[in-house]
Amino acid sequence: MAAQNYLSSYWNLYFPSISCDLPSLFTPVGKFAFLLLLPVVCLAVVGLYFVVMWIIDKFRPNERRMENVHFKCRQSTFFCLNFSYFPIVKQTLSILRPCHSDQNVFYMPSSPWIECTSHTYSKLTVLGIFSAVFYVTGFPLVVISLMIYFFPKRSFMRPEDRKRLDVWLGPVYLSYKPKCQSYFEVFMLLRRLILAIALSMISSSSTLQTFVVWLVLMQSAITHLCLQPYKGRSAATAREMRKRRILECTLTENVIEPVVLVVLSMSFMVLRFATMAIVVPWQL
Repeated sequence: MAAQNYLSSYWNLYFPSISCDLPSLFTPVGKFAFLLLLPVVCLAVVGLYFVVMWIIDKFRPNERRMENVHFKCRQSTFFCLNFSYFPIVKQTLSILRPCHSDQNVFYMPSSPWIECTSHTYSKLTVLGIFSAVFYVTGFPLVVISLMIYFFPKRSFMRPEDRKRLDVWLGPVYLSYKPKCQSYFEVFMLLRRLILAIALSMISSSSTLQTFVVWLVLMQSAITHLCLQPYKGRSAATAREMRKRRILECTLTENVIEPVVLVVLSMSFMVLRFATMAIVVPWQL
């Protein structure tokens, strides 16, 4: 359980090892502000890298290099936003969850020691609304809008225009097979959103939360197994294909991700019922 809590802390972008050195950063407001600033800092680093490469290109022009820089920067930007999406959504929804009442005292369900009339709660609510508008809903809407507007035109574009589109929008769909490119990244975002809603809005003591999380993970695993959405590695010759065939059948994203999802779903169920087995005898 201690190892699970430790890994869960880092997965949710909470770093307990530095809490003693920077205590003000680990107040409820500080932790949430740090979580919101993390993708901003990542984007700033990506922007700095682009500016440096742009300056170098002014002195030593290289069109091919700048195309690679554009693609890497947009790929890194998408990765930063995608990686931080789940913990930010989960924390945002936990903060915006309706207050509970105990003897006419209203408090936050996720942090019962914080009263809903306190100044801390007001700050968290403002940050939560900001996050909900610009990140929780903003990021998926931007991705969906870009895919709806640009991707249908891709098949009718000239090779040069298609290449330009792939340079800046490619990180959203190029890692998937053609049949899955138009929708699978949206499916992945919706999966993270539903999991975040289940883990933050439904009480952790409820069996409904366990069932919803298990159902989403298992449905995602089955979808991956049926669609096999990720592109396989390309091989230059038939001999190389024969050499890689066994490895690709066992160590590709199309196999590893469903296995991870199944393991996560079963682990969640086991931890849930193990906790119930400990609590029930104590109550008796």
